[in-house]
Amino acid sequence: MGTCASVNANQVHPLPEAPGVRPDTAVFMRPSPSETTTATTKTLELRDATPLNLKQVFKLDFYPKEITDKATHVTKIHQGPPSQPFWNLEVNAEYEVGGGEAEEDLYMEMIQRPSMKSGDVQRALICSEAVYLSDLPDTDAIQQFFDHERNLHDFERVSVSRYGSVGYLLAETRDKKEVFVAFKGTTNFKDVMADLNIWQEGAGQSRDSHNSGVGGKYHAGFMRLAFLIPAHRILEEYSNSRIVVCGHSQGGAVAHIVALNMMVYLRTKGQPVDNVKSIAFGTPYFGNDGAQQFAEEHNFSPRLLTIVNEKDPVPYILRLAETVQCAGQTVLKKAEDFTAKATPVVVGILGLLTASGMLGVGAFVKGVASVAFSRIPAQLDECRRMLKLWGLTARELDSLYVPLGWYLCISCSTSKAGGRALWRRSVLTHPGSIQYTAPDIRAWKEEDFQRHRVSNYRTTFFEIARKTTYRDDDENTPSSDVIITDSIFPASIKSLIVLTKEGDSGMTKTCQVVIDGENLDFLTRDNPVSDLPVPDEKFVVVYSSRQRVALQCDIRTDRLSKGAAAVVRTHFQEVTASVDIEEVPELPYKVEEEGLIPEVVKAIQEKATPAKEEAAGPSVGSVLGHVGGAITDTASVVAGAASSTWDTVTGWFSSK
Repeated sequence: MGTCASVNANQVHPLPEAPGVRPDTAVFMRPSPSETTTATTKTLELRDATPLNLKQVFKLDFYPKEITDKATHVTKIHQGPPSQPFWNLEVNAEYEVGGGEAEEDLYMEMIQRPSMKSGDVQRALICSEAVYLSDLPDTDAIQQFFDHERNLHDFERVSVSRYGSVGYLLAETRDKKEVFVAFKGTTNFKDVMADLNIWQEGAGQSRDSHNSGVGGKYHAGFMRLAFLIPAHRILEEYSNSRIVVCGHSQGGAVAHIVALNMMVYLRTKGQPVDNVKSIAFGTPYFGNDGAQQFAEEHNFSPRLLTIVNEKDPVPYILRLAETVQCAGQTVLKKAEDFTAKATPVVVGILGLLTASGMLGVGAFVKGVASVAFSRIPAQLDECRRMLKLWGLTARELDSLYVPLGWYLCISCSTSKAGGRALWRRSVLTHPGSIQYTAPDIRAWKEEDFQRHRVSNYRTTFFEIARKTTYRDDDENTPSSDVIITDSIFPASIKSLIVLTKEGDSGMTKTCQVVIDGENLDFLTRDNPVSDLPVPDEKFVVVYSSRQRVALQCDIRTDRLSKGAAAVVRTHFQEVTASVDIEEVPELPYKVEEEGLIPEVVKAIQEKATPAKEEAAGPSVGSVLGHVGGAITDTASVVAGAASSTWDTVTGWFSSK
């Protein structure tokens, strides 16, 4: 039995000093509560930097659990009893002592803090996991999931996209006070990452090169998927609500870009952006340093939070793939040679990740997954060998992807003696501090790759969260079953008219299909209309608004009859409409009327793309397309590197 030592509340308790060893110190500063007083500063030995001592020297009424390095902006989170010092402090560094908020709040008090509240991450995890269930044939699976997890959320109504290339859901709380918009990560990594010739795209350059809209460059695939979402309509529907956009893996990258679009749209309208947040889990980088600077300058970064399990190997692999992308775009001959050799290897790695079945909710075949995982380390070693062979470093590669927003990194360590696992969390706000040590890929095992699953992120987060439930199950907050509905943005079709040009005598004619109705800005670009005699099933969107959409396509008019039924698809519904036919002197809608720059017009005319939603998405319907005069910015997104990029993009999405 041990004895309990008494504690003098007015005394700092130094540890015994080893003979002949000079103590290491650091400066600790507590911000002033008002502008009329100065901050309090104390110098302490690192071994004395405990929450217990900091409470005493700064005369606080709580034990401070977080301190932030003023030079690097890295936040240290204390673990263990208050009498133990903070771990891994730097000698002579200056630390700002934070804290004092409610204990249930996960995040720290700082001059600037992540713009989230307690419970946001829990609910974002639930939505990011639920959206994968849209792949299952059981239409009740999502409702059953929300009902089963009712202690982790307060949602009452959910609408799930069933059609189109982007899987997402909207989950409302009571009286629409809050809405979560969750995007599904692709179940095939090669969908977004495989074609390594695709480069980032400018998102904020108009034809006169003046900055407007979203600044910087972004991953082309993620941006196209994000621009398929009519974010301005979501803002209009939930103008008085908190909006939290979220997603797992690649879905998190799409979520962050959608949130940026929303905030830019609100800023151009002179409205506050306080109610828009974004939370991503295990997400790869998706923007360049220009995008990062844009987010910092407009104070968007605290509203974009990425949560990473440091033992999750998948973000590292995706960053490697992005590095290969960037290498192919430099003027360095050795980088071009490296890309030519490395691309097949990286594509193979992405294929193995897909074969492992780690994304989605369906059970994967264990034998197949084990074989896939066992082959990944050798292929990663091959990529490293090639980098070394060509003498390439990250600094030599042009416009590499960089972290954007704030990061919550979760790590776990155990003692060599095999003691209790020690979980740590750290919030990183400075770009230079958001870096990852290259892992020992030879030590990766199958269970390491399973850490990328969204369900594992939930388990990991709960290891460091102060609160693992959302509801307290008291009588004042009764829970109820979630209602699954498609009526949040209900589609209605007033008319569907096929316009043909007078004098066109061919059996297959270039026509325009004009659809009038409501909520048509949610029309899918992937097979938007079926049961029309369109031989190649190719559609090009030439006009889009809430109440009208015009599609251009080739139709076998000899097989088209007035009064026939056609099916129109929005993200949430299929609606049957009666076909009308009219002859007109000229087809009324021209591509140029969309405000597209000439290079894009030429590319679209020369390369009419298959009916894949991504191909036409950025040309219409994006948030930037509704920001005054900024639709040309969206066009520049599509242009990329003009027609050469367009060839690559159309081929890429056509193969999906």
